[in-house]
Amino acid sequence: RARQKGLNLNHHIESTVPKRLVGDPARLHQILLNIGDNAIKFTACGGVTISCGSRQMEKESSLLHFMVADTGIGIAADEIDRIFERFEQADDSVTRIYGGTGLGLSICKQLTDLMGGDIWVESRLGEGSTFHFTVKTLIQVEQRESIPAAAVQSMEGLTILLAEDHAINREFMTALLEKHGYRVLTAGNGDEAVELASKGGIDLVLMDVQMPGTDGVTATRRIRQLQTKMGHVPIIAMTAHALAGDRAKCIQAGMNDYVAKPVEPERLFAAISKWSQPVPCQPVTRVSCPDRVAEQPNTSDFKSMEGIDVPAGIARIEGNVALYLKLWQEFIDRHSDSGTTLQSSLKACQFTQVRHLAHAIKGLAGNLAANELHDIAEQIEQALQKDQRQTLGLLFKRFDQCLMLVLKSAQRLIQDLSPSVVGPSQEPLVDPVINTDEVRRELVALKQLIVHHNTDALAYYPLLRKKITIPEADEALEQLKCRLEAFEFEQAKASLLEIARHLGINELGKNMTTRKETILIVDDTPTNIKILVEALQVDYTILVATNGKDAIKLAGSDPCPDIILLDILMPRPNGYDVCATLKNDSKTSGIPIIFVTALGSEEDETKGLKAGAVDFITKPYSIPIVKARIRIHLRLKEVEKNQEKLIGELKDALSRIKTLNGLLPICVQCKKIRDDKGYWNQIESYVSRHSLAEFSHGLCPDCVKLLYPDFKL
Repeated sequence: RARQKGLNLNHHIESTVPKRLVGDPARLHQILLNIGDNAIKFTACGGVTISCGSRQMEKESSLLHFMVADTGIGIAADEIDRIFERFEQADDSVTRIYGGTGLGLSICKQLTDLMGGDIWVESRLGEGSTFHFTVKTLIQVEQRESIPAAAVQSMEGLTILLAEDHAINREFMTALLEKHGYRVLTAGNGDEAVELASKGGIDLVLMDVQMPGTDGVTATRRIRQLQTKMGHVPIIAMTAHALAGDRAKCIQAGMNDYVAKPVEPERLFAAISKWSQPVPCQPVTRVSCPDRVAEQPNTSDFKSMEGIDVPAGIARIEGNVALYLKLWQEFIDRHSDSGTTLQSSLKACQFTQVRHLAHAIKGLAGNLAANELHDIAEQIEQALQKDQRQTLGLLFKRFDQCLMLVLKSAQRLIQDLSPSVVGPSQEPLVDPVINTDEVRRELVALKQLIVHHNTDALAYYPLLRKKITIPEADEALEQLKCRLEAFEFEQAKASLLEIARHLGINELGKNMTTRKETILIVDDTPTNIKILVEALQVDYTILVATNGKDAIKLAGSDPCPDIILLDILMPRPNGYDVCATLKNDSKTSGIPIIFVTALGSEEDETKGLKAGAVDFITKPYSIPIVKARIRIHLRLKEVEKNQEKLIGELKDALSRIKTLNGLLPICVQCKKIRDDKGYWNQIESYVSRHSLAEFSHGLCPDCVKLLYPDFKL
């Protein structure tokens, strides 16, 4: 950027700075990037100089002092004191001219505090600025200690459970761990991690902290509750969070250690070595393909491209150029339209979806060394976490520009390097070895999801595609993908069975899945289904029917869905017909039905409610309102269920009371009963003494209305 603006960019490191230091390079990189980016942004001519010196040198530590000086517009004296506050810039007109959100310097302040330092600025309006910050580091006097070769060898064969929700990050970590001889089990969410850990045989867990549904912290607590059964397994947190309190939260949840993302292999393996017990030395079987990949070029042979620090990315996966290119190709395939997805999700007020996508991009970009994209995605995530949505427009614009640049560079990188990594007659980047038992487990789990029209099946496809590499299954795999994306579950089941036959798997048995509250979405338009699925799948199990006939069948399945979102305009039977059929069936009559339709007249709504629906939502709709109404009706369903239970108990009690005989004097005012000794008793105590009746206590509907007038039954 400095070169594009014609600026001089200089750096200077004082001779007093020790050659080897131990600190946090990710946080230091973030601070320098934010301050340096600002310096270039606010400088029209001249240049920027970054310098570093050592202050307060001690035997084992040093306080590094960084300075970033520019010849830019400067800052007025009365604005300097608040420049490090969130969303502050010296002049509101600066945003209009230069852009920016005010987040960067606030983050720098937090990061310097975390690293035991400080940050300040010297500036005069019109004369440029010099930003100063300090960080504490340890001095490494001798060569960094390495794990003895014997110890490293004895670590081989350890079983590591990797819990990571994003497929590309999962592949990145799996390749890294398997290269060092570890056996890796993977979980795509917190529930899977708990289930796998409960089976035992795990030596260590690497747990991503932020995952949809059951996150890493919650999963860790659940695993710790099982430790009396399975023993205390070390759990190491992996997270892109880098602000105050994150490490404490992980430790409090029961984690043993903390590795920041993007993961540095050296730090990762040091943590694994620290918390793992060496296993008895035994032969470790490795599958090798000596002719598969040509000799890997040296990392220093590669040059950075616009938006991508290629040498750093390749070094992060220990020189595996083939894997690096494969991960970039997967990133292009999955995330080329991320900018559009973010914009559409924001317009639909799907803020959770925006935050999850920004978090995923942040982690991927960090691992692949697309540093600027990583930083912008992090700023989007933090803006949403702090409910500071007014900055999202500018951040999204920066995100789009940076993403386009990164995608262009990644495509050129793949084009330039692929021929030098993989021979022309070989299939690039594919592991030819298939673990049949593991694939069968994936097929069984996927079959159960497909049978129940569960949209979680979509998340399983990438796992399956990675593990099945025989050419004979390619066509069936592609069909499976297309059918799942179109929510054609019956056809998808046929494709799945075809894949199993190619693998020599003749039977796919049953597999238990964790049950959440279930929503059945009925709509004949896949786009409408996708919008609702994206908004609801984190909190609920989603079933899908694309016609009325399938909807009636799924609603009567065991277990029944907890609530139904039903479109009206469908080929026969239409939504009204489906609703009437379900309400006339004793098994499905109690399921709340919400019509979600483009029909919006008073007549349509009246007809829908008369048919038995509990609510009527017109398109286009607000996702937060849809979520709120779902929660309300699920809660009311639970209240009605409890009411039915109480009514049953009261009826039983009344049947017992009827066994009392004789004339009972009762006060017309206070309803006390006089017994045969002349004492006046509360009716409850009298009946309890003179019959077998028992009482359960609650509120009748009239009292509920009196005490809680805002609560609607």
